[in-house]
Amino acid sequence: MKNESAKRNGAIDFWRFIFAILVVLRHLRLLPPFFYVHGDEYRWLEGYTIAVEFFFIVSGYLLARPPKNPSLPLGKAFFDFMWGKYKSIFPAYLFAYIFAVTLSSYTGGGNPLKLIACSVYELLFLQVTGISHYNGGVYFAIYGGWYISAMFIGMAVIFPLLYAKRDIFLNIIAPITAIGIFAYMSHTYGKINDTMYLNAILRGISEMLTGCIVYNICEKIKKVNVTVLFSLLLTGAEFACYGCIIVCGSFMQRSDLDFVAILILALGIGISFSGKSYSVKIFSHNIFSTLGKLSLAVYLIHGRWIILFQWLNLPLSLTETAILVFALTFASAFLCISLIDVLKLRFNGKWGQRIKALFIKQTPQT
Repeated sequence: MKNESAKRNGAIDFWRFIFAILVVLRHLRLLPPFFYVHGDEYRWLEGYTIAVEFFFIVSGYLLARPPKNPSLPLGKAFFDFMWGKYKSIFPAYLFAYIFAVTLSSYTGGGNPLKLIACSVYELLFLQVTGISHYNGGVYFAIYGGWYISAMFIGMAVIFPLLYAKRDIFLNIIAPITAIGIFAYMSHTYGKINDTMYLNAILRGISEMLTGCIVYNICEKIKKVNVTVLFSLLLTGAEFACYGCIIVCGSFMQRSDLDFVAILILALGIGISFSGKSYSVKIFSHNIFSTLGKLSLAVYLIHGRWIILFQWLNLPLSLTETAILVFALTFASAFLCISLIDVLKLRFNGKWGQRIKALFIKQTPQT
């Protein structure tokens, strides 16, 4: 079996993990020790929601890669792509969903069956549409799951155009549309920071289009031979891009500088994917592919632990509560990816074939 890490970009996996941690840090502001002691006096870590922009741009880059079978009819190619994307996310999402509904029931959130009925559309990654309602308000089990929903819907919009008219889309449609959406957001809101409904979908589409643009530029850069000195400079620029976002996110709120941050992130992501910097070697160990897989589980699970500590309101300091949140989040995230790996092996093994045979009739070979 081919090593999965060989197919992955270690640098991107590492930064995926780091940006998932930034999201957790941002949501720590919801913990009682912070909220009740400091309130809105300190806005530190407010800018770490910019991490989601990193995820969107990376998703757009990966979306822009050539299809494995470009001769398929558009409808078939669309279904295969969306179904493949759904299957890659759903196991971790289902784990986080069951965990969230169980915990929500325990903390007084209501009848678990009613919670499931009111959030069933979330399992179809339609959370951002606001279809599901509970007690008169929009209900979602997974805190932060809006990103998955916006990404999935955005891909459903982008993929057919990209597949049908690849050259025109990458060189004309993607840049013009991304600029148009950014201009609309800039003039209407002065920033990019919405997590529901049409604006969240537009946020995802514009940034995935940015990822498509980065891909198109990267493909040209990959053909250029660079010197050792230039590779060193690229490596420095790559780390500087991510470092700038992390440092600025610690002190700055979301503002019109969001649009500058997207350019910086796009540059860093482009260098990471280009293969021309030394991050390829720095992050070549298998552990970074594991961190990449872990980042999704961390992102999906951490919110419910924070909500639990809100409900418990224990007499702990912010530091003590934060340590507990991180420890429990990492433990449950490791359990999630470990369970998924075990189930994949089982399902693809002898017992999995027997289970499949119960439902799917095998066509005899001639």
